[in-house]
Amino acid sequence: MLQIKRQTSQHQHILQQGYPAEEHFVVSPDGYILTVNRIPGPRHSRGRSRSADVVLMMTTTISSSSDYIVSSPKYSLAYLLADAGYDVWLGNVRGTREGRNHTRLNPDKDRRFWNFRYTLYTC
Repeated sequence: MLQIKRQTSQHQHILQQGYPAEEHFVVSPDGYILTVNRIPGPRHSRGRSRSADVVLMMTTTISSSSDYIVSSPKYSLAYLLADAGYDVWLGNVRGTREGRNHTRLNPDKDRRFWNFRYTLYTC
């Protein structure tokens, strides 16, 4: 029988895979609130990676950074980089699940939420 799992946040998903995780919220000058997740170290570690090298993984305009963690750790680029010692940050853009917040506008009720230019997409 098919079972439908309740959708978890990226932060919860990263923790469920055994990785340390941090969730940060970035507010743009025009009020968009974007979620940025961090994997600061390898699987089953307590935090900081061995390396000072940072990787920022951004998405295209029609996806979210969930794409980098949706597969098992054996196949997901974000997890592979964290296990290799990189400090991995997963950025998101406006309008995605992790970018549907605003200081004043409701994306489900206010059309102005969607009135932005691609030049400002990640700001």
